[in-house]
Amino acid sequence: MKTKVLIDAVALRSGGGVTHVVSLLPELDRAAENMEFFVVTGRQQWKRLDRSYRNVQWIDCGEATVESLLARQRFYKRNIPKIIRKHGIDVYYAISGLIPRGVEALTATVSCPQNMLPFAREERSKYSFLDKTRWRLRILENAYLDSLRRTDVVILISEYGGRVFETHIPGITERCRLVYHGVDPAFNAESDAAVQKPVDGEYILYVSILNYYKYQVELLRAFAILCLDERFTANLVLAGPAYPPYKTRVLKELDSLNLSGRAKWIGFVDREHLPPLYRGARLCVFPSGVEFCPNIQLEMMRSGCPMALSNRGPMPEIGRNAAVYFDPSKPDEIARAMRSLYFAPRLAEKLGRRAFGLSQEFSWSNTAKRTIAALSEGIQRGQKRLANGPSLIALDGQRFDGQRFDGQCCNKGAA
Repeated sequence: MKTKVLIDAVALRSGGGVTHVVSLLPELDRAAENMEFFVVTGRQQWKRLDRSYRNVQWIDCGEATVESLLARQRFYKRNIPKIIRKHGIDVYYAISGLIPRGVEALTATVSCPQNMLPFAREERSKYSFLDKTRWRLRILENAYLDSLRRTDVVILISEYGGRVFETHIPGITERCRLVYHGVDPAFNAESDAAVQKPVDGEYILYVSILNYYKYQVELLRAFAILCLDERFTANLVLAGPAYPPYKTRVLKELDSLNLSGRAKWIGFVDREHLPPLYRGARLCVFPSGVEFCPNIQLEMMRSGCPMALSNRGPMPEIGRNAAVYFDPSKPDEIARAMRSLYFAPRLAEKLGRRAFGLSQEFSWSNTAKRTIAALSEGIQRGQKRLANGPSLIALDGQRFDGQRFDGQCCNKGAA
């Protein structure tokens, strides 16, 4: 009899979480011979996930559930217990990291938080006091912590996340397993994909949403410093969607620095156009202030592009010795890092090759294998917990055979 896994993908609408489930689900279906997956999500979300699966079924939660927090809570309360009982679910896998209350009394639980911004209080304080995003992030922090306390196994997508969670819930790393994201082979530096590059000329590239914690304003100031050198001829390209209040600040900064002819924001770029956009860049820069496991960084690495990276969060953990690092809050440091790559092409080429080599450790097939191991362990822990009392999730120090969070890269050396 197959183990039955209920995947809650209701709350995933954009960003790294969507990339995660879109890339992971086919690999889980391929690798998990003894598992059957039930994915709870809306119709529009399912369109991005729909493939020819062997062991994956879709449960439609309705579009109202996706769009409305109140409707979502109502759906969870009324329908999730019925779904668990109807399909004989062995483990509830919250791929967004949030476990509905009461689920832990019915089945084993595994969660995979995708968002570290709620825990970055300095970054979330940049949102206006009247901005609902500020308060939503504060609510999310408490919701994540509540879920973590009720989860049998937590899948970490970086060591950095484990360290942050440990400061809030001492001992939680006993239940944590480290499973990095993979990266799509379409970003391979050696790919012959014949897709027209969206940008012409020599350029430095930053792919990410325009938002306070992404430090585009500081990057523009750094770029303005570089433009004072007549030998520096590259343009700056910002690619990605935008958070409207911060977009206004970025565009004002562009005007005030007189960079309209050298720097531009091209907006959202379809995923199929990203690989050649990376490969065409002179170098890539990533000054984000907080991430969990940035898909963008992995894509840059697989593209073999020289990288100047933020020294915060998991960026040095993932990029290791294949990049130049800087403090994203200091434009002079960003400028220094970009200058060191731009005016040292041999160094840039060496780091690009090194990044491409490191990126081979990150594959969705490896991620799927580690996820399957974490789900299996979650079932073990959950069954033991439920036998002793449905409300108890103990940090009892018991050892299991799965890959533990021990400060080492779980994908490193994986087959």
